[in-house]
Amino acid sequence: MRALVCIALCIVVAMAQNPVIGGDFTANITVSVGPSLSYSGYIVSHVSGNRWYRWVKELNESIYMFREDGTTVVYTYTIDSSGCACSVARSALIPNAFAGLATAVKSTKACLNGTAGTLYENNMLKKLPAVAKSNFCVSGTTPGYIQDNDRLTAFSNFVAGIPKSFPTDPIAKIQDECNMRCI
Repeated sequence: MRALVCIALCIVVAMAQNPVIGGDFTANITVSVGPSLSYSGYIVSHVSGNRWYRWVKELNESIYMFREDGTTVVYTYTIDSSGCACSVARSALIPNAFAGLATAVKSTKACLNGTAGTLYENNMLKKLPAVAKSNFCVSGTTPGYIQDNDRLTAFSNFVAGIPKSFPTDPIAKIQDECNMRCI
């Protein structure tokens, strides 16, 4: 009898697990910040390979992150009227956009704006005002959006798995000039 109860309990716990979305994917994004700022682009995330890329159309900006010698190097290239502006910084980690989903709680609320999926809320640290309150709208293992406070990142054309290639466009045309400004 105890074994039967244990098996039933294990099944209930297994069924209650949140969806798992890995850190390796490609997707188009639309980011809205507050009621009036919005921009679009795409992300190529290869967390398992220690690299990440984001392009923002409206800013004509490319951000590359690579893990080197225990730290992450962040190259930000912005193509502007004078050619290319560049900044280099260091960060601790390659971002995994969906890491907070593991500790989120399934909500009884619907996803925003009629987005299909189930809403998961991660308000574990709501007493600390500097920590983002993350909401995840997920359909199966496909994200609809992530909401961190007043920033909402919506995903489309989401493809899970290790990216087949790593982008060099749209910066490829002036890559040499950009690299000279970065070095």
